[in-house]
Amino acid sequence: MTHFIHLHLRQATLITTGFLLCILATPLAATDETANDTAIVLPPDGVLIDFQSQILPIFQKSCLACHNTTRSKANLILETPETIAKGSEYGPVIIPGNGSESLLFLLAAGREEPLMPPDDNRVNAPPLSPQELGTLKVWIDQGAKGPTKTPAPDHTTTHIDWQTVPNHLGAILSLAISSDGQYVACGRANQISIYHIPSKRLVQQLIDPGTENDERNNHAAHNDMVHSLAFSPNGRVLASGGYRTIKLWRRPREVRKWHKELLQAEESHDAEESTKEDTPLVPLDISPNGKWIATAGPKHSIVLRDSTAPDQIKSLIGHTSQVRSICFSPDSTQLASAAAGEDKSIRIWRLEDANQIAATQVDEDLYAVTWIGGEADFGTYTGVASGGAGGEISIWKLDQSQEVTLLPVRSLGGHGDPVTCLDTIWPSGEKIVSGSKDGTVRIWNISSGEQLHQLEHGAAVTAVSVRPDAQRIASAGSNHIVALWNAVDGSRIAELQGDRYAIERVNELERFTEFTKQQKNKWSETLKTSEEHQKTSASKLVDLAKQRTEKRKELEEAQLKLENTEKDQSEAEEIKQKADKRLEQGQKDVERAEEALKRSAELVRQLDELANTLQARSNQAEEAYKLKSQAASELEASLNQANAVAEADQIARDLKVKQTATEQAQKQMKDVDERVEVVQKIAENISEILKTIEHVKEDTARHQEGFQAKVKQAEDRLDATKKATKENKDAVRTADRAKEKSEQAYRNATVDVRDMVKATLDANDNLTRTRVELEHGERTLKDARKTSKDRRSPLHTVAFSRDIRILAMGGVAPFVATFDAESGNAFETYPVASGAVTALAYTHEGDLTAATTKYTTTAWQLDPNWELDHVITPSENTDGNSPALVGRVLALAFTPEGETLAAGSGVPSRSGTISLWRVPDGEPVKQLPESHSDTIFSLQFSPDGRYLASGAADKLVNVFHASNGELANTFEGHTHHVLDVTWHRGSQLLASSGADKVINVWNTKDGERVENFSIFKKHVTSIQYLAYKNELVVSAGDPKVGIVKHNGKDFRELPGPDSYMYCTDATTDGKIVAAGGDDGILYIWDHEGKLIAEFHPDNTGAQAEEPDGEDE
Repeated sequence: MTHFIHLHLRQATLITTGFLLCILATPLAATDETANDTAIVLPPDGVLIDFQSQILPIFQKSCLACHNTTRSKANLILETPETIAKGSEYGPVIIPGNGSESLLFLLAAGREEPLMPPDDNRVNAPPLSPQELGTLKVWIDQGAKGPTKTPAPDHTTTHIDWQTVPNHLGAILSLAISSDGQYVACGRANQISIYHIPSKRLVQQLIDPGTENDERNNHAAHNDMVHSLAFSPNGRVLASGGYRTIKLWRRPREVRKWHKELLQAEESHDAEESTKEDTPLVPLDISPNGKWIATAGPKHSIVLRDSTAPDQIKSLIGHTSQVRSICFSPDSTQLASAAAGEDKSIRIWRLEDANQIAATQVDEDLYAVTWIGGEADFGTYTGVASGGAGGEISIWKLDQSQEVTLLPVRSLGGHGDPVTCLDTIWPSGEKIVSGSKDGTVRIWNISSGEQLHQLEHGAAVTAVSVRPDAQRIASAGSNHIVALWNAVDGSRIAELQGDRYAIERVNELERFTEFTKQQKNKWSETLKTSEEHQKTSASKLVDLAKQRTEKRKELEEAQLKLENTEKDQSEAEEIKQKADKRLEQGQKDVERAEEALKRSAELVRQLDELANTLQARSNQAEEAYKLKSQAASELEASLNQANAVAEADQIARDLKVKQTATEQAQKQMKDVDERVEVVQKIAENISEILKTIEHVKEDTARHQEGFQAKVKQAEDRLDATKKATKENKDAVRTADRAKEKSEQAYRNATVDVRDMVKATLDANDNLTRTRVELEHGERTLKDARKTSKDRRSPLHTVAFSRDIRILAMGGVAPFVATFDAESGNAFETYPVASGAVTALAYTHEGDLTAATTKYTTTAWQLDPNWELDHVITPSENTDGNSPALVGRVLALAFTPEGETLAAGSGVPSRSGTISLWRVPDGEPVKQLPESHSDTIFSLQFSPDGRYLASGAADKLVNVFHASNGELANTFEGHTHHVLDVTWHRGSQLLASSGADKVINVWNTKDGERVENFSIFKKHVTSIQYLAYKNELVVSAGDPKVGIVKHNGKDFRELPGPDSYMYCTDATTDGKIVAAGGDDGILYIWDHEGKLIAEFHPDNTGAQAEEPDGEDE
């Protein structure tokens, strides 16, 4: 290890040394100060650096990805000189006038750590080049100020040449319907078109005066694509979203152009009873050329106003009692009037000098007069028709040959009661329409005196009006309704009544109370079921508690048995171990005996061999002894026979040697014999030992048999105890499983009881809540019905507009109501300050004028424009937080009360931000900067206003508390972008759709997904719940738009679309559905799924699908 460390230290030293040598060997670049950093190239001396054109592009390329208003790492923003001057969370980053010591320059040049941008940054931002570093340094040296370049002279200024929006950008990316179904707005490219649904026409293209407009770009609402639209709940504010911008457009509902009163305070007693049905009515008419406005005045006069100067009045004096009807001549030069009471006259007035030029007296109260003209059997004529208490219509010819006189030419009889109203069918003037207290409306041919049609209104007719194109007739009656008739065939098209706001309020409350009743019944049934389940679960819990106790006892008994058998088994194992040890020891004894026997037998064999060897040696010694003894004897004999001394000495020495050898041989022989004897004794002893060992072996073998028997007994006992133990273990396991099963069943039952208690409490709470809501709803509905009934008062007047679009009615109730003159769809209501409305007429400009029993005249503008009221941009957020609008604003939603607007925006793959804004002034309320981790596509407040739901590209559906912006719940389940969310009107169910072609329905109460289905092949781009139904209107890229139950069943495709569809919306009552897509056509359907209108991108002659047949 030490060698390894030394080796690596040596390598590191070599590398470091080489690195330093390389650095020292590198040629030095031309820099302004030092060579230990990135080289810089300074711009020429005297060049003034411009932030906007020179510095900002550098930051955009290399810095702004991490240091912008949305994502400001270290709290440093490099977007403007002002934000740069604020520095970072660590302090200043620039020293104006000293670029060399400014941290921003030092980090970018690598002279301070860390290098900026880092080498491994995720957005691949490149480092600053030497030229860019030089530019940055000089800009700081020059004071780090804002744009310094002044605008170039006009001859060098680049002019933005706006082009016409290309056709391929005509797709509808956003749309919204006002909750009352009056207006629908759609966004095509940077344009916003607003259509009036009841009249099926384009009413306005919104234009922001702040955008540059010319003949080719004259309908710009935004500079960017219009990605989101939303109407406020009252329909008076439209919000539109573009790039980091929200625009609020307002349309005033009641624009009163002027209001005139003829009565002085001391004269008001003349009209104190003005709201009674028998009160004399104040007539009103406007001349065909639009110059004059005439009304009946107090003291039986006729007041003539100049429409361009309503304060300028002429009085026509002559009648001696209440003027009941006035009518301008077709050429606007004369005025006819009729009076009841004592007067009973028809008078003709010349407008030029306000003089009466003709008069005639009749014998009945006159209630109506109208101009007529044409060819008749009595010649070409101009005159008037009058009707009164007698029930007949009198035709008068105006003779102007000498002195102007009214000549009676014909009477039209048929009505059984007084004729209360008349109108002429122009342009021929040869037909008139009459209304009577007999409840009929009749159409007459003046030339022939023939009655052409008789229309049954159903009650006393108080007013009639003929549409200028002679295709429609309207009649008002004492039954509080206006009947709209087909003037050609006399068929009834529609019945119009009351204040549409009051009626819609009643309808909404009826839907609410019906839904709440259903909810009450549901919660009542749920409570009953929960209580029954709770009772059953509680009873089951008691039984399971008993079972649990029994199973626990059974387990304890089984465990005790197992404990005993395990003890027996332990004892048997111990006995077995001892027996095994004894048997093993005996076996070892036998083996040792056998080994001793083997060794002893071997020893005996060796001793035998030794004895034999010794015996052989003994025999050899004895033989040697014998030979030596014989040799000695022979030497002794030779000594005796020796003849010489020398010989004898030699022989004696030899003899002595021989004797000595003999003695030694004798001694050896004796030794061998002794050894043989010893060996024999040893062999004898070993033989005895062998016998003993043999006996021991036999005894050990006998003992082994006994030990084996004991071992067998021990094994048998052990096997028995093991078997018992196993059986008892199985019993314990069985008992434990049974006990655990009973425990689990008990726990489950406990959970069930707890859930049932909770469900019961929830059901009881919900039942209580729905009861309160139902009681409140029923009270409110009762009041609303009363209000609606009060607003359905007897009618006095009805009038068509000059452009044949609008039909207005008025009566005792203090308002004027307008309707579509073709279909009878309700438009708008206009409040009247005092008195009953007695007459209506339209100015040349299209303003609606009303006269009242209080002798007041009021004019309203009927089509006020939508005007840009406020523009919300990030710069307006001055509370110190980061700007709330990030990227494109793709989602907008109003709170139910309409005072707050939520906006969803974000930077793709980086952030999703929700911001809340005050609608009256556009000021910020709250920001939820980390609402999602990716772009937000959809927002919607719950109907009760408590929650805000959002869907985003991060595949999540989030629900926030609307009061504090805190996250309440997150729903996961989509596998691609969540494109839209929608609340059920009950505020509990939330549906979402996405690019994964899936629709999910979530229960926001418990966080569970209750429905999940996919019926489309492409992205499900938009969804919307329909009223209180469990139905959704859905759009997809298939292309399809349809209505489907929120469980995915019974899909009904709506006719029309054949391109990718981006968006849908529906009215609060679910009766109108709109959708738009790639083809740029705005489709409108009714609640039955019938296509009622198509609005094309060119906005010229917006096409509407008319009903089949004019009578519908």
